[in-house]
Amino acid sequence: MKLTTRIAAAFTAASFAFTPAIAADEACVKGPDEVALQVRVIQTDLMVAALSCGASARYNEFVKANQPVLMAAHTQLTKFFTKKRGGQKALNAFITKLANDSSRRSIANIAAFCQETGWLYDAVLSPARGDFVTFIGPLLVAQRHGYQPCEPKPQLLAVGPTGPVPATVASAVPAAAEPAAAAPPAAVPQPAAAPPQAAPKADTSGVPTPRPKPTTLASR
Repeated sequence: MKLTTRIAAAFTAASFAFTPAIAADEACVKGPDEVALQVRVIQTDLMVAALSCGASARYNEFVKANQPVLMAAHTQLTKFFTKKRGGQKALNAFITKLANDSSRRSIANIAAFCQETGWLYDAVLSPARGDFVTFIGPLLVAQRHGYQPCEPKPQLLAVGPTGPVPATVASAVPAAAEPAAAAPPAAVPQPAAAPPQAAPKADTSGVPTPRPKPTTLASR
């Protein structure tokens, strides 16, 4: 079965499984809604990396390889926001917020952002990746959509230089870091005061010698 057919079938089956009793619980997301949110998060990070990290060619490759999934995800997000979350205006605000969040991360540390998204590109474009939706489901980065999953995953994965590696569930939504307190200014060492010079002894050779004036230390 082609990828397009499998993705469409997965979204359709999950949509029919959404009975009124389940739909009434809007405090969390699951099924096709959660998948669509995750796909959009991954797409946004890779899109910002295309602009900020010079990865336009890789982004085009990603879109070309996963276009059916990206289109299905956008359609599902439109349904999600239209039925439950405020319509097209809310969807536009959500997409903008994702882009702004990724941009802020790139501005805060461009080297780290490009490294992480480079690893993400390697992972999603790898021939050994398998099904895209299944692959991104447990990725830590895919959970940044801001909604609570109805079925939290027991183990999340962080993308590293060798591919996905286990990450702790507690780090899925990192708390905002408190600004570090400013360190007290380092004390500037002062040069030690020179010891007072002893007054020269009187010349006893018979040649008159003027008495030395008392020396004083300059105030600092």
